[in-house]
Amino acid sequence: MALTFRSDRPELDDVAAQALTEFARSQGLTLFVYAQVRRDRQAMKALADRLGAEYRDWSDDALHDEFEKTVRSWLSTSRFVASDRLHALVIGATEGAVPVGLIPRHDRKVASHLEAVGLAAATLRSDGRTDSELASGLQAALPLESVLAERCRLARAELNVLLADVRGDIEIGRNRAL
Repeated sequence: MALTFRSDRPELDDVAAQALTEFARSQGLTLFVYAQVRRDRQAMKALADRLGAEYRDWSDDALHDEFEKTVRSWLSTSRFVASDRLHALVIGATEGAVPVGLIPRHDRKVASHLEAVGLAAATLRSDGRTDSELASGLQAALPLESVLAERCRLARAELNVLLADVRGDIEIGRNRAL
């Protein structure tokens, strides 16, 4: 189970940290933490230490596309990704990891995007929740594994149709130009 959070927000409270740890343990998952952006590295290393989780780092001179490939490979072997970073959740979902938006009360960005694709159950408030509320919320994400796989398959098929249409239009335009 992958974790990554913004460092410009308050860190996960003990209740949320414990809920994530217990959920991972109950599912036989290993937690790992990574930084989505460079400025989060120190905070994510501290979170990994606090949770007793692996911290996956990347080279200071890594180019963006190299780092994205690395993150995608990490997430492709993860069942879940918990984050308050929308791009981490989207990338995780496209790689087959169920996105769990663990967000503070005031954040609507992550919630509205997950709700728009029918994954409202994958959005949890990270603040002001009891451990049992968070545990229930994490458990509610379990059925999304099969739903997500099917939705990604359908979305890829639709994108392939659109790509073929665009390529066809480009070819028509080339032929007209000749």
